[in-house]
Amino acid sequence: MDLFITEQGLISSHWQRLGEPIEVLYTLPDQIPGARIAWVLTGMPDWQQIIGQLHARHIAIILMTRNPCVSELQQGFSLGARGYVELFATTAVLKQARDAIENNALWLPGCLLSNLIGALSIADKACSPTSADLSKLSERECEVAKLVAQGQTNKAIAARLYISERTVKQHLSSTFAKLQVKDRLQLALHVNGAGEGH
Repeated sequence: MDLFITEQGLISSHWQRLGEPIEVLYTLPDQIPGARIAWVLTGMPDWQQIIGQLHARHIAIILMTRNPCVSELQQGFSLGARGYVELFATTAVLKQARDAIENNALWLPGCLLSNLIGALSIADKACSPTSADLSKLSERECEVAKLVAQGQTNKAIAARLYISERTVKQHLSSTFAKLQVKDRLQLALHVNGAGEGH
């Protein structure tokens, strides 16, 4: 069951289309039988404490936000959240976020992910002279991986390399498998050398 912890009267019709049983709550009860994932609205009173309590109960947490920002993301993830979505995201995005969390990956909005990866790329160049082993990748997969590590979106990569977004996605799927990474963030860390010791 998915829990949605939100403010009174603030409910999205997209939540009910997830295909899983849901329960909408306005406070955190003492017992939550059968809860797998909790979706918590940021900005409501005590949202940080709610995250801490859910994390202590080993319930996966996805934050829902009105205005995505890196500081809120950092705060939530430091408390145990693993996903971050816009409050009124589409059902498709919510399903992708849930699938990512269920597969032990992270989920971030594309706008923040690109900014974060770009920042990691800059910081890594300043800190680390090592480079990742990308020898398993084709030349094109290597180009795509390096652009992802710079924080580029699929659309931007497609335009830069004169290929379709679908082709970019195919290259990324192949790259994830070859490098044994689960998502763009892990790929960026691997390409920038930060993921080699893990």
